[in-house]
Amino acid sequence: MSVLEQQLGRRPQGPRWLVPEQPLVRVADNGALLPQLLKIYNEGLHAGELRLWNPHQFCGYPLTYDTMVHPFYPPHLVLHRLLSWEAAYGWTLLLHFFACGVAMFHLLRAFSRGAAAATFGGFVWMLFGYNALWFSSGILLGVSVFGPLALLAIHRGLDTRRLQFAGFAGAAFGIALLGSHPQFALLLFVFLLAWIARHPERPFALRFALAFSILSVGVGLAAVLTRLDSLENGWRNPAADVQFFYGDLRALPHLAGLVIGKILHPDEPAFAYEFAVHAGLAVTTLAVIGAVRGWKEPLTRFLAVAAAVALGVAFIAPLAKLYSLVPILNSSPASRCVFVAGFAIAALAARGFDALRDSTGRLPWILGGVFALVLVIRIGHLSDGATIETLAGMALATAAAALVKRPRLAGGIAFAALIVDLLPPFYFAHNWPADGTVLREMPPALVQARGPWRATGLVGITRSEPGAYDPRDIVEGDPLLAYFGVDNVAGFEAIIPSAYVRYARTAGGQLNPTGRSLTWVRFDSPLMDAAGLRYLFLPPNLDPGPRFQRLSTSERVSVYENPRAFPRAWVVGRAVVSDDLLKHDLRTTAVLEEGPLPPLDENANGIVQKLPDGAWLAETRGPSLLVVSETWDAGWEAERDGQPVPVLRANGAFRAVPLAGGRHRVEFFYRPAAVSKGLIGSALFLLLSLAWPLLTFWRRQNVSTPANIPATPER
Repeated sequence: MSVLEQQLGRRPQGPRWLVPEQPLVRVADNGALLPQLLKIYNEGLHAGELRLWNPHQFCGYPLTYDTMVHPFYPPHLVLHRLLSWEAAYGWTLLLHFFACGVAMFHLLRAFSRGAAAATFGGFVWMLFGYNALWFSSGILLGVSVFGPLALLAIHRGLDTRRLQFAGFAGAAFGIALLGSHPQFALLLFVFLLAWIARHPERPFALRFALAFSILSVGVGLAAVLTRLDSLENGWRNPAADVQFFYGDLRALPHLAGLVIGKILHPDEPAFAYEFAVHAGLAVTTLAVIGAVRGWKEPLTRFLAVAAAVALGVAFIAPLAKLYSLVPILNSSPASRCVFVAGFAIAALAARGFDALRDSTGRLPWILGGVFALVLVIRIGHLSDGATIETLAGMALATAAAALVKRPRLAGGIAFAALIVDLLPPFYFAHNWPADGTVLREMPPALVQARGPWRATGLVGITRSEPGAYDPRDIVEGDPLLAYFGVDNVAGFEAIIPSAYVRYARTAGGQLNPTGRSLTWVRFDSPLMDAAGLRYLFLPPNLDPGPRFQRLSTSERVSVYENPRAFPRAWVVGRAVVSDDLLKHDLRTTAVLEEGPLPPLDENANGIVQKLPDGAWLAETRGPSLLVVSETWDAGWEAERDGQPVPVLRANGAFRAVPLAGGRHRVEFFYRPAAVSKGLIGSALFLLLSLAWPLLTFWRRQNVSTPANIPATPER
C-alpha cells in the first residue's frame, strides 16, 4: 500500500509519527503485477474458461510466463473458481502459511525430533527467510507445503524399503511443481534426489529415485511443459544475472548478514531482496548447535553439508558462475539457492533445540556472544530502529534458548522477545493495516488512456532537476499502468516473449540486462506507431519531441498523445518476406516471417471494428490481410466466419490472418498445445502416483496369512 500510495501521489495512511520518512520505493512484483494477473485468471474461471493470456503488457504475453499465478495448481483452481480474486488470494496465502508449518512439523517428527523441537522448526520454516519474505508473491506456495511432505514420504519409503512411497512422494512434489516458482522447486528437487542417493542400498535407492522423478515430472507436467515453452520462446540472459550479482566480491561479505540477522541486508537495493536473510540469531545459533552435536548422524551431517553448499553457491562468485552454466537450472540467479539453505537450517535448528536438553547451557551463550559481536561489527551503528529491534529481540531469543532447562524462565524471556518485535515503533512501521479501496479508483491522468489505444511511461515518479531522469523509472511505472487496466507496449515480467523483444529493440527499446523489464525510451520510431502507442506518461521535465501533443501536466506526470498511432487492427493489401521492418510502410504492407505469400490485392483496403465480445469485424474490397498489433504466439488459433484460418506472424511480433473480399468476423483463441497435453498428463500421472501405493497397501491388508494347517498325511 505504501509503495502504491507514493507512486500515485496519494496521502499515506497509518501513524506517520511512528515511521521515519522513507525514500521512494519502486513498485514490486506483487504490488502492481500480481493483481492484474489474478484478475484475468479469476474472471476466466468464473466464466468457465482457463484464461492464460495477459493483454496488458508487451502487447500481450502468455500468463504462464509469470512465476506467481500457478494456473494449474489445484488449490488455485478451486479457490479462484469459488471466490473473488482478492478473497482467493488472501485465503490461499493464509492456508498455505499455516500448512507449511504443519508439514514441516510432521517431517521433523519423522526425524525423531521432540514435539517442542518440531513445533519450533515448523515456526522457523513459516517465519524466516525466502519463505516469509516472498510469501505474499505466491511463488513458494506449493513447495513450502508439499516439499516437506514429499521428503516425509521419501524418508518413510527409504526407512521401510517400500518403493510404493515413491508414489506419494511423486504426487506431493508434482503438486509442488504445479504451485511454485520453477527455480525453487527445481532446487529442492535436486536436494531430494541427493537425499535419496545417500541411502546405503544403492539398487533400491536408484529404483526409488527413478520412480520418484518420473512421477514428480508427470504430475507436474502442465507446469513443466509450459515452463519449457517459455524458456524456448522467451528472453532471458543468465550471464547477465551473474555479472549483475557477482561482478565483484561484494556478495561474499554479505554472508554474515544473511545468517545472523532477520532484517539486515546489504545497502545495495539490488541485494535487498535477492540476498534476503534466512535465519535470525537464535535460529542460526540452534542450527549450529544441531550440526555440531549431531555431526555423527548421517541425516544431520547431510543437512549441514547441504546448507553450506547452498550458501556457497549463492554467495561465492566462482561457484555462482559454474551454476549459471547449467541449462534450465540457470533460469534464475544463483542466489535462489539460499532457499535450500533455509530448508536445511529449519531442520538443523530443531535438532539444536533437542540438543539443548543435554547441554550444559554454556554453548548457546558462547555462540550467541560471537554472533552478537559479528552483528555489531557488521552494522557499524545502532541508529536504525529495525537494527535496535533486531539486537534486542535476538539477544532475548538467544537467552531463552540458553535457559531451555528452566522452562518458565525461558518461556518468559521468549515472550519478551516477541513483545519487542510487536512494539509499536517496530510493528507499525511495516504492518499498519491500510484501506486498499483507494487504489481501485482510476487516477484522473489514466482515464483518457483507456480504450483501444496503448500507453507507456510512468505514474508517480517525480524528478526535481531537469535531466535527472532514470530510464528505470519508466520500467517501474509501467506495471502501475497495467494495474489499472491500461494496455502497455512495455512492462515488467519474469520472461518476455523473444519476438517482441526483437521488435522493441528495433524500435530503440531498452531491455534490462537480466531480461525482466522492457521500456521504450526513444519515441520517434515508426514501430512505436505500429504498436498502437497513443499515450505517454512522462516526468514533467522530459519532452518526447514535437510529434507528440501535450494533453495535461501535473506535479508528478505529463500526458502526451501520439496522433500517428495505428489502430489496434487494420487491413493491408500487400505482404513481403523481409527481416528489416524499417524499410516498409506498415500501414499498407505486412512484413511476414516466411513465405509463401498469400494471394493479395494491393488495391484492397478496408475497415476494422472490434466487437464487444472481443472478435474483429473486418470489411475489405479484395484479398487482404487483417493485421492485429497483439503479440504472436504459437498457441494462437483463429476462426474466420466460424472456419479455422491460419495465424501468421506479421511485422516481427504481431498476428495476421488472410481475408477474402467482403465482410468477415474474425475470432482469436489462445490454446497452447503445452497446456492441453500437460493437463492431461498431470491428471493421469496423479491418478497413477496415488493409485499405485494405495492399491499396494490395500492388497497387503486384504491378503490373508495362511494358517498353520497340518499337512495331510499321505495315503
